[in-house]
Amino acid sequence: MHEVFNGLFNFDAKFWNTIIPLLINPGKVSRDYIDGKRQRYTNPFRFYLTVSIIFFYL
Repeated sequence: MHEVFNGLFNFDAKFWNTIIPLLINPGKVSRDYIDGKRQRYTNPFRFYLTVSIIFFYL
């Protein structure tokens, strides 16, 4: 259970490498992910869940 929460709320470099380009140039993140450059970005489902929970708390 601890690994699940750690995976969801671990704000490592991948989170910041995903959110900053999404705010500035969302098409680049989508294109990179489709082209297979997925190592750089966080998992989309985990990212969505984390941002949704943060939004809920705010």
